[in-house]
Amino acid sequence: AQGARVPISKSLARSLNRPLRIAQDLLAYDFYTERLYDKTVVATVSGLARFSSWFDQYVVDGLVNGVGLASLFGGESLKYSASGQSQLYLLTIFAGVGLLGIFMTWTLW
Repeated sequence: AQGARVPISKSLARSLNRPLRIAQDLLAYDFYTERLYDKTVVATVSGLARFSSWFDQYVVDGLVNGVGLASLFGGESLKYSASGQSQLYLLTIFAGVGLLGIFMTWTLW
């Protein structure tokens, strides 16, 4: 069995009949599934990733930095208003915990 390899140009390999040429292109390019996948799934996931990155960078980090800044300013303001009397601090803590306990168990009475 002998054979020969004969190169054929692309213009000769394509059908001259337009409907057959369209079907041939669809089959040759796997119904353009790669392009369709890129335009739908990849574009959607990429957009969601960009939005998620922006949200994390500006909203979440902004809230965390805001809470940190508020606690820093709160600590600085308390530094100047603190009297140094530990009995008063303990009384305030116990009163707060007691009121919180009463408030949380109020419906159980």
